[in-house]
Amino acid sequence: MNLAKPSAVKSLKVKIQNHIASTQNHAQLYNKPIRLIIRSNKIQSLTLNKSSWKPYKALPVLEFGSVAVDSDVDTIEILPNGFITQASIILSKDDESSIINTKTNER
Repeated sequence: MNLAKPSAVKSLKVKIQNHIASTQNHAQLYNKPIRLIIRSNKIQSLTLNKSSWKPYKALPVLEFGSVAVDSDVDTIEILPNGFITQASIILSKDDESSIINTKTNER
């Protein structure tokens, strides 16, 4: 019996959406701006430490595995007031693709 399992694209889409939501919560809870740096194989969170951006250890690096990820921006800025850089993140593998659009959720 083969149970239905979400595809790699759908699974990664949920992980990225959860990562962005978690980052927004951290930015607001700790009142600090956070940057998400998008590379071809991962998303890394950075926080401002004095005068430079350093990896944010509270949010682990999210690796993409076998799914190809592309974005119209390299850096998504997330501010404590709910601002987030508008971005389209495209996920694809084989014949399947999906898009995540970020949007500001000022609270």
